[in-house]
Amino acid sequence: KLLIGRTEEAWLSLDHPSVSRQHAMLAWHAASRELTLSDLASAHGTCVDGNRLRPHQPVRLKEGAILTFGASSRSYEVAGLAEDPDSKRARHDELS
Repeated sequence: KLLIGRTEEAWLSLDHPSVSRQHAMLAWHAASRELTLSDLASAHGTCVDGNRLRPHQPVRLKEGAILTFGASSRSYEVAGLAEDPDSKRARHDELS
């Protein structure tokens, strides 16, 4: 599991006032080979492809999905799901 938030301890640390310290969680499910994202009841929400997530309800991510956190204008594209997770960790690519 990988934490996303405003804290420096997060796997993806986002320095934006609308991002909660513990905002969202990425999780790799080895048995089903799925990557999920859960909003951790953040104040300003988490979106996948423009759709706001319900708190604590994991959503399966697909290659090319666009993630946004809070009111930040930055977005992140899911990439690398086709790669073997044992040889490379899932990566995130920031879009401009």
